Amino acid sequence: LLNVVRDRSSFLDPERYPEKLIAIEEIITHFRDSFLTRSYTGFSLQLLYNNIEYFNESEIVVKEGQNTAVKINITQWEYLINELINNAEKYAGFSKSNKGKVRALFSFNPMEDSFLKMVLENNGSPFPPIIKSIEDFAKNKNTSDIETGQGYGGGMVKRIADKYSLDPILISDSNNEFPVKFIFKFQTHELV
Repeated sequence: LLNVVRDRSSFLDPERYPEKLIAIEEIITHFRDSFLTRSYTGFSLQLLYNNIEYFNESEIVVKEGQNTAVKINITQWEYLINELINNAEKYAGFSKSNKGKVRALFSFNPMEDSFLKMVLENNGSPFPPIIKSIEDFAKNKNTSDIETGQGYGGGMVKRIADKYSLDPILISDSNNEFPVKFIFKFQTHELV
């Protein structure tokens, strides 16, 4: 995945990275297979879909949204998630002695709206005051820690979110159990 994005200028090229309809069940399964199977230092990763937790071996069962898909390029979607998990790993203050949690919450309720909502959150340290919004997070050279990051990953996350009109929101609030939240809304489409 990292080799794919070394040339950042072509990473958003629709010719090289075409979008396609991917069923919600496939999205959740892909997340499980790509991210829950990895081992992380200092934190555990949880996956929930409509308040049901899934594990490495769990069979993914999607009742709401069974014939529903999102239109995205899976490599770009995976990059977006990978950047946010790496960001938590670097900056949230997790360690072997201070274990944390990163949660991926997916929800879809066709009675409310036509979006698959994805929230990636962690219970580590909130962002410093310089980062108050997704726009602040996306600025090149704007980083929580100049020693460990250059701020380029946030820019790519924002560009991917903008490409797919995901209406990204960043919440950083030390009063919450999970102080850092990234919220994305994927427009859904019916599979025929």
